[in-house]
Amino acid sequence: FAFLSGLGETLQVSRNPVAELQQVGRVPTMDDWTDPVLPFASAGLFAPNMAEHARLWAVREHSARGPMHGVEMEDASGIGFHRVFLTSQTRWDLYEEFVTRHQSPPEEAEVWCSPNHASGARRRALMSDRIPWLRQRLTEKNPDVQRLPPRFPFRLFDAVARAQLPVRTMVYANGHIHGAVWTPSTAAGGKAVWETTLRCYARGETELRLNRTAIGSTWLWRGPCTCCTEARWSIEIADPSDCVRLAVLAGSENVESKWRAMLEALIA
Repeated sequence: FAFLSGLGETLQVSRNPVAELQQVGRVPTMDDWTDPVLPFASAGLFAPNMAEHARLWAVREHSARGPMHGVEMEDASGIGFHRVFLTSQTRWDLYEEFVTRHQSPPEEAEVWCSPNHASGARRRALMSDRIPWLRQRLTEKNPDVQRLPPRFPFRLFDAVARAQLPVRTMVYANGHIHGAVWTPSTAAGGKAVWETTLRCYARGETELRLNRTAIGSTWLWRGPCTCCTEARWSIEIADPSDCVRLAVLAGSENVESKWRAMLEALIA
């Protein structure tokens, strides 16, 4: 992580079946290594689960802008969840030195054999147990939980873009949690960009893509945040297997009241 942060400006892409978050900038520095399995960056926007990190690949990918070079992180199940691509502002010399020093033939690439840490398992459980927990609260008629229509996430981002309201978007993968505090906007003409299966929102150096075919359920939770004791209204989106993949919250405490009013208006 020190190497990745030292590269300077990069394009970071975090993905799961439901959402893909793209950001241009420096990879966050891990500020808290008191837990070697679950370190944290500042503001809680980047938190790797080292028990799930299996391989690190040097990659070259073709795009509309030409060849792109970088690294990809693969989890223990063989799924790539985080890519860091070089830009014109990146320290290419550090990248080339790192790859030259560490590269090996693919057939000899070693697997990161992390112990089965209980803390890493708890991180995975947060994603797999969250939606069943919300569903149970709904069955018990808990007023703090509500299930929302399938198209609600798109209505929400359209409303956020129109109101220019900053939000906190948290993308969950087995290998890490990657978030951003930003203000989405729609594309030219006042509409978000539609692709075959993706809907894209972008603003400045941040872009979020939602895979509408992979959204299993959407929920509103009005209770305490999972990382603190404060009551936060959050929209939580799961894949068809009930694994939470994306959470959307107010960008800061200062806009929490506006965020709640917007949600109430959309749900009414």
